[in-house]
Amino acid sequence: MGGTSEWRESHQYWGGDDTIILQLLPHYKVINRGPKSMYLNTSIRGYPKGIRAGNDPRKPSIEVDDSFQHVTHCGIPYKLESVEVWGCGSPKNREVQLDIKNWQIKEAEKNRKLKMTSKEWLDHPDRYLLELAGRQTYSTS
Repeated sequence: MGGTSEWRESHQYWGGDDTIILQLLPHYKVINRGPKSMYLNTSIRGYPKGIRAGNDPRKPSIEVDDSFQHVTHCGIPYKLESVEVWGCGSPKNREVQLDIKNWQIKEAEKNRKLKMTSKEWLDHPDRYLLELAGRQTYSTS
């Protein structure tokens, strides 16, 4: 599977016009190509989990389950032996990607702790849940 954009998690198929699904062994063959032919879902409930590829969402050409133990190709199940992942691009693209990843990590750390005033805490749903559970004293710091 190859695409010109970074993998993203979604409950919908995605990919641009240059997206391609290839078979390398035993014979080189283009399985599918075109937009909206890739799918990755590891956490969205109510939708199939794993990796899927193909032009028809109801019958994907390739399905990899979320445990990465099994793969289905053209409706035939196989045990998944190995996965090889490549990233292609210029060194500048790599630097931009690393900068974005570092920014995302910093933002996640920054947003990990939520600071709120005592007035905000009085109406907060977490306080209500703690009180329902019988915890009447708690720290707001």
